[in-house]
Amino acid sequence: MNQQLQFESLPPSSLEKILQSLESDKAEIEAKIISLMNDRDSLNSNIKRLREAIVEAGQAIQTTPFLSRAAYGYRTDMTWQEKILCIIEKAGKPLKAGEIWKTMLKLEPSLHPSKRTAVDSYLSRLVDSEKLIKKKVEKSPAIYGLKEYFSEN
Repeated sequence: MNQQLQFESLPPSSLEKILQSLESDKAEIEAKIISLMNDRDSLNSNIKRLREAIVEAGQAIQTTPFLSRAAYGYRTDMTWQEKILCIIEKAGKPLKAGEIWKTMLKLEPSLHPSKRTAVDSYLSRLVDSEKLIKKKVEKSPAIYGLKEYFSEN
């Protein structure tokens, strides 16, 4: 589009049509520029809001009390089942799935919230393999514990 046109040899009626076409092209380009500037402004606004959310989340994470992995015997390279068993063993009592997840987050704050469902899945596997017992509590979420936690009852 960045080319020089030769107008000298063209009749006036053709020049008028070319002028209208060029003005129309210019108007379209200016409209695209305005649209792109609006898109840029919207992106900048979203970027700013996201940065603010990250700062707020960082402050929230910093105020969350972390637990010592070493004190728990917890390692991030453990399997999910090993992590769950480790948390229940360290608690020394049956726990609800939500309590296990909250403890896991304190030990491993980088876990994504979508991983919460993995806890339920692996609890079911641990119950099926008889490594844990699931006890349903009336009007409350079930609790999960080692066999010895329930044998005293």
